Order: sequence, then structure tokens, then C-alpha cells
Amino acid sequence: MVNPTSYSMVSTLAGLRRLEAQIQRALLDAGGQAPQPAQKAEPKQVQVEAQTQMKRAESVLSDLDLFA
Repeated sequence: MVNPTSYSMVSTLAGLRRLEAQIQRALLDAGGQAPQPAQKAEPKQVQVEAQTQMKRAESVLSDLDLFA
């Protein structure tokens, strides 16, 4: 089974990438120059960052008072 938090993070990331592509296309259509994409992070660095963000998200979720 897929962890709902992981699925949500991946879905959000995919949405942000689509939005970035739409913005770049709009800038090109408007005659401007699209910003250069950021340097690709190495897979190991991405994995470490994802784990860090996952731990942070889990701590925030565990601290929420859902019955307030």
C-alpha cells in the first residue's frame, strides 16, 4: 500500500513541475525569455532531501491536534 503522505508529496511535486512548464511556455509566447531550469540535483541528494522533508512532514502531522 502506498503511504498517503508520500503520494501527496509526489502529486504536489508533479503539479509544481507542470505549473513551471506552463509558466515557461507563457513567457516564451509573450516574447520574453523563459528562465533557465535549475541544475538537476544528483539522485542521492534528492533522496536525502526527500527523506528530510518526509520526516519534517511526519513531525508536523504528529503535532496536529485534530480534535481542537
